Amino acid sequence: MKIIVSFLTTNFSGLKEFWNKNNSKRKESRFKGTDKIFDVNLGGKMVIMDWDKKKIIKQRNIKTPAGFDMEKDKIYVCTSGNKISILDLNLKTKYSISNQYLNDLHSLNLIKNKIIVASTGLDCILILDKKGNLNWSWFATENGYDKDSKGRLRLIDRNTNHRNIQYPTLQQTTHLNSAIYIGKTKYFNDTIYCSLFHQGKIIAIDKNSLNHKVILKDLKHPHSIYFVKNKIIISDTENKSALITDKNLRNIKRIKIKDIGWVQDANFLRNGNIIISDPDNNRIVEFNLRTKKIDNEMFFNKEWRIYQAKELG
Repeated sequence: MKIIVSFLTTNFSGLKEFWNKNNSKRKESRFKGTDKIFDVNLGGKMVIMDWDKKKIIKQRNIKTPAGFDMEKDKIYVCTSGNKISILDLNLKTKYSISNQYLNDLHSLNLIKNKIIVASTGLDCILILDKKGNLNWSWFATENGYDKDSKGRLRLIDRNTNHRNIQYPTLQQTTHLNSAIYIGKTKYFNDTIYCSLFHQGKIIAIDKNSLNHKVILKDLKHPHSIYFVKNKIIISDTENKSALITDKNLRNIKRIKIKDIGWVQDANFLRNGNIIISDPDNNRIVEFNLRTKKIDNEMFFNKEWRIYQAKELG
């Protein structure tokens, strides 16, 4: 089995030093993060590896790669926080896509001939065509989530090019960090699911009316959501677990693994197991849902902070 891994930084010690200096210490607040402008060179790396042999086959330094998805011989990945890079299977950048609303990008998923991204810095979801033209958007600040950690009203100027402006985590009202297109659900006929990091919620958005409903709450700083073969998997990050459920979020099964750390990302493998990114422990874990045991794991350089891992193909 081959997997692709994005490492948000190859300077994890620099990132941790920044966090230790600047992260909010207010325990009573649901908002987590910093209100300081980031000034650390993070580096970053993409890797293709033979998972069974625990061997890196290809690697390339790429600036802060985060969420990614694949089609045929192309890899679409959020890079540098403000663009989408298209790589070939040698991890070489072929070209990039830009848009004025790309800011602190976290997740990316392909839907037919479109790209859905979480533009976290702007608390928004975008659907772009493959040239970067905006087809659809949903801004949390325009839909009831308009106050930041200090209770300040946040207004997004849609006429501004936001790509090169930093909006620290505590200036974001939701730190919306993952979005996936679902289609017809019990909530709406044309549904998008999205995770709100600060609020600890998953919401369903009607793609047509832009109305939304909270469909899952009491999570602790959730991250990735994936929809594979009518199953949903959600990273309940600081509850150190993954949630598996049907597309309507009924019959939720919580997967908790002993000694797991920050669950940055969790996804399905074709063999029926799940693969979890555990950056606190510098490792990726393959967990067997049937035996409830770890089938495989690999540890990486402590300076490489894992973001996402996904099976190739």
